[in-house]
Amino acid sequence: KAFFSVSDSTNGAELWVADFTANTFTLVKDILTGSGSGLSGDVGAFMVNGKLVFKAYTSATQQNLFVSNGTSAGTVQIGSSLGAYAALGDVLVFADGNSISAANLSGSSPVKVELVNASSAVLKMQSDSDQAFFSLANGDLYATKGTTATTVKLASSVKNFKMVADNALYFVVTNTQ
Repeated sequence: KAFFSVSDSTNGAELWVADFTANTFTLVKDILTGSGSGLSGDVGAFMVNGKLVFKAYTSATQQNLFVSNGTSAGTVQIGSSLGAYAALGDVLVFADGNSISAANLSGSSPVKVELVNASSAVLKMQSDSDQAFFSLANGDLYATKGTTATTVKLASSVKNFKMVADNALYFVVTNTQ
């Protein structure tokens, strides 16, 4: 399958898919119904285990985060925005406004959970083979494998961090005295 943005006078710019095994080229979903364009501007598209993750307009001014398996029923909104993100197999960990969320993209309907409701913005996110690490503007550093049970606060007052190897972080803590 290949995903495209196609613009026409009936639907505007929307998500289409070419299925080369079935020799079909079809509109996936008219996200901004009518002639408005759901896929105008930067859609920030990327793939997670065969599914397309992208931003689309749901009104003239509001862009939201979607995932698509190439069918209308399998194209659903999973967030209100996309900041930093990490793909951990079928799980997408992402900054969604001032929260960190995860969406399990396996199966036909993604399941989204909020991992951390942050009062400050996400500054940085990095990942290794099985977990994501993220720091907040308030200095908190977290690790997660994409579930609430596996999300832990590692440190406070962190100035910066860097992933140096699988399961190995280097971080600098600000002296709070």
